[in-house]
Amino acid sequence: MMTGWQTKTLGEVCDFLDDGDWIETKDQSHEGIRLIQTGNIGDGEFLNKINHVRFISESTFIRLQCKEIFPGDILISRLPEPVGRSCVVPDIHQRMITAVDCSIARINEKSCLKKFFVYYSQSKRYSFLVSQLCTGAIRARISRKKLETIPIPVPPLDEQERIVGILDDAFEKIDAVKRNAEQNLANAKELFQSILDEMIAKPKPDWQTKTLGEVCEIISGATPLTSEKRFWNGNLPWITPAEIVENMVYVNTSKRCISQVGADSCSLRLMPKGTVIFTSRAPIGKVAILNIECYCNQGFKNFICGDSIYNKYLFYFLKGNVEYLNSLGKGIIFKEISKKIAKTIPIPLPPLDEQKRIIKILDEAFEKIDVIIQDLEKIMLRTIELKQQILTKAFRGEL
Repeated sequence: MMTGWQTKTLGEVCDFLDDGDWIETKDQSHEGIRLIQTGNIGDGEFLNKINHVRFISESTFIRLQCKEIFPGDILISRLPEPVGRSCVVPDIHQRMITAVDCSIARINEKSCLKKFFVYYSQSKRYSFLVSQLCTGAIRARISRKKLETIPIPVPPLDEQERIVGILDDAFEKIDAVKRNAEQNLANAKELFQSILDEMIAKPKPDWQTKTLGEVCEIISGATPLTSEKRFWNGNLPWITPAEIVENMVYVNTSKRCISQVGADSCSLRLMPKGTVIFTSRAPIGKVAILNIECYCNQGFKNFICGDSIYNKYLFYFLKGNVEYLNSLGKGIIFKEISKKIAKTIPIPLPPLDEQKRIIKILDEAFEKIDVIIQDLEKIMLRTIELKQQILTKAFRGEL
């Protein structure tokens, strides 16, 4: 750390540091005072999400003795991801409170600039210090008391202003590159979707329309009891929806394996190589083709194709109709496509030679566009790495 810099705790640089309010669902209303939640706290930015906005009434505000938050306050999320991320509250022209999992920080700017702290909260050093104080095996969180103890580098104010100015300029340029890459990425995905629509969504006169239940055998997955050790760490591949990533075509491995007794315990059926697996909940719409024999958890509906349909054609059909398939989901807590619904999904079905021709065209388009997507994703990843490199130098006093 540079000469003249101090180290203070977050509690020491704040005039006020407290948690938000415990607001239950029954306390909420459709209008009134805006409830700001952890989802509104981005990594260094406020996310003014307009969907599912929640409020409390003035009478509830008084009854619960809520703490009002104001433009210029800093909100710090005590939940992932990542824990400890922060942002400055902007003026959204509404009265506001925040949830209990957010801490409200009012920094004394005679000691530490707000933007200086918010930039510091995006650094790897800060994230590491926060992670050391987190609790919770399933969902990490930090208490406000422990948050108060996080050490903050505090250079003289003129040095803070200089560092913030450099970071503002650098991040603005990096964000411009990222926005451009994001737009090009969206354009590439839109282009591929348009090709899918042209090839599959517009049936020709000689095509038939069948249901998935007519052309495929549909199999559901399951999860052996997780507390039963003998059901796990066997040699039988078992996958979850989290393992199916965007632009994946084939599944060649699994992160976890189960034992035969585990598979038998919940009547799991082994999916043969070539099965098209489709996530039918949380989220609906991820799709891939098994390149191995494998078991799946209950988050999938799996399609073993019959003689009238190629698995790659079904793969592209499902990939190109995610929005429609999501509309078929049913459920209160989360939407799911049941086996019964899956059987009724209509699919335009050309003759096998036409399916083969379509697959060839889509394979070529997918390969070219996937290269573009990978390059753009590398650019976006590089912007994150570049920000971290600059932040590291900034808080070492090397800028």
